[in-house]
Amino acid sequence: MVVGVNQCSGGDWDGENHPNAEGDQTECAHEHGKTKQSQDSPPLFGDDAATCFEGVPKIEFLIDEMNHDETFARVKVRKQLLPLMQTFNNRIVEALSRTAVLLGEDSALLFKSAGELLQLASETLEDEDSETKPPLLNVNLLVSAPPALRRRALRQWISEARGDARRLEMVHLLAVEALLEDGRGGRTAELPDGGKVTRKQGWLQLELEND
Repeated sequence: MVVGVNQCSGGDWDGENHPNAEGDQTECAHEHGKTKQSQDSPPLFGDDAATCFEGVPKIEFLIDEMNHDETFARVKVRKQLLPLMQTFNNRIVEALSRTAVLLGEDSALLFKSAGELLQLASETLEDEDSETKPPLLNVNLLVSAPPALRRRALRQWISEARGDARRLEMVHLLAVEALLEDGRGGRTAELPDGGKVTRKQGWLQLELEND
């Protein structure tokens, strides 16, 4: 059996949260068994594949050479930034892992709540021109929501309609949010890739370039 090693060696996470990033509480799992990660080498930032598969019989592993290529930001972080940070705090890796778990839990809750807000803001529509078009959003409901939820709801609304959130940045969300603050209709916020959001009376309308 040959295993391509990436995650266990801290390769291609790019900031994503590991579901069990608690240092000595985490194990590298595979078909033939598990090996305990040492407290000094949490899974997100492990030193090498040999450590991850130590003592496991009949396991061959391949090293992804990109995990050692310092032209990638993630590799620079692991090989340069983290060792420097450890000179200030030798338990920085464990602290970052715990923080990643906490932020992941917060983000999941906010995402769920923003989805509920999005559904609530669009459910009072009586008629829609087409099932393929994004729903209009109720301005009053959005204004009454906390900014953190409102911006996440707007982001979901736009990304679901476009199919992705590429090039959608905070400056665009703030421009859309500004449409809520003034009671005048007919104002527009431009989006990347040619889309736009327009306020029409008490509703926000999203128009994509291919509409």
